[in-house]
Amino acid sequence: MTVDGQPVAGLKAPLVSFVVVNWNYGHFLGETLDSIRHQNYPSLECVVVDNGSTDDSVTVFERHVGDDARFRLIRLSENLGQLGGAFVGFRAVTGAFIAVIDADDVLFPDFTAVHVQTHLALIDTVALTTSNVIETDTENRALSSSCWGKLQRATDGKQVLRDEATVARMPQLSAEFYRSTLMPRVARADRSIKGWLWSPGTSNVMRRSVAELFLEEEPVQMMPADAYFLKLCHAFGGTAFVDIPLSTRRIHGDNYFATMEIVSDIRVVARSFQDSLKNVDIPLKRINNVLQNAQNNYWLLGWRYWEALDTLTSRSYISKYRYYNSKAVVNAFCRHAKELRALGSSHAFIWAIRSRFNLSNSIRIVRAGFDGRLPAQFFIWLMPPISFPPQGLWRKIIRGIL
Repeated sequence: MTVDGQPVAGLKAPLVSFVVVNWNYGHFLGETLDSIRHQNYPSLECVVVDNGSTDDSVTVFERHVGDDARFRLIRLSENLGQLGGAFVGFRAVTGAFIAVIDADDVLFPDFTAVHVQTHLALIDTVALTTSNVIETDTENRALSSSCWGKLQRATDGKQVLRDEATVARMPQLSAEFYRSTLMPRVARADRSIKGWLWSPGTSNVMRRSVAELFLEEEPVQMMPADAYFLKLCHAFGGTAFVDIPLSTRRIHGDNYFATMEIVSDIRVVARSFQDSLKNVDIPLKRINNVLQNAQNNYWLLGWRYWEALDTLTSRSYISKYRYYNSKAVVNAFCRHAKELRALGSSHAFIWAIRSRFNLSNSIRIVRAGFDGRLPAQFFIWLMPPISFPPQGLWRKIIRGIL
């Protein structure tokens, strides 16, 4: 690695870990593994978690990896789902940065170098980076270049990378590439920004120090790993977007999550996958994780702990308020009320609850936090919460009245 164009003795590139979760994708897996092996980045490892495949996936792994010591195979006797397999893979790797790779996608040779360079060069460090992706068909023929522009709008074109002379740089990327290509095409979104901001799962590289906060022990997790990890990492540390295609996303008939390339205003999620999610409240799953580790998470975030919970709902003001007051969410807060009360002062706990829940639910949660009683401080907050809607919403309300 270099600083201001000069090699620095002993300075090494960080280890990047790839976790490939595979289930009967033997006909695609070889190309995916080849793309990881051919990265122009010097320090990487890869764990392939095979979710009880019944095809030739193991043979494909052995044929394409050979004696490459950077690659390991973990064979599971049953299908734990993509997230369950990712949990297994996370515990088997040691890199400072982790990418969960779909077993049917392909990385471009400079995928790793560009993501790591972005992480190292940001003025304000983030929990994860996401890059643009080219969507392809079964034969890897291009269908579209998907670009998530919300992050670019969020940063208003501000420079988010440090000047070339002030950062540790990857020798695989020229100074000209850094100045003229990377710097103008990286945007940053603060962790308070909501909505889906990321390219599909393979396009993302997470900081291990943040992602490992959210590991769980539950074995079977039939949900996409990106839907779980990306929102959590973003809520804690924000996201940077690299508007450069660095990988492909394959669209084919066997894809469990999607049926077609991204097209504006058309739902591209596979219907079978959408139906399976009816029994899985993903926002609640993420919120439960943050509530279960309240003490440690509050120590990390301070008062922004509550802001992180709001980000995880992915809702606007009105729908967020409705979501908080759903039965499952209220029950979750009641279960963890004592831990939440211990995070700060009693006044702060009561205000945090009252500003998110209606009066009856606030009483339930506060009582759970105070061993069944309502403290005197609660009656100070009997007025409606003062978390006002955005200015634009006020205009609509006023116009409706008039």
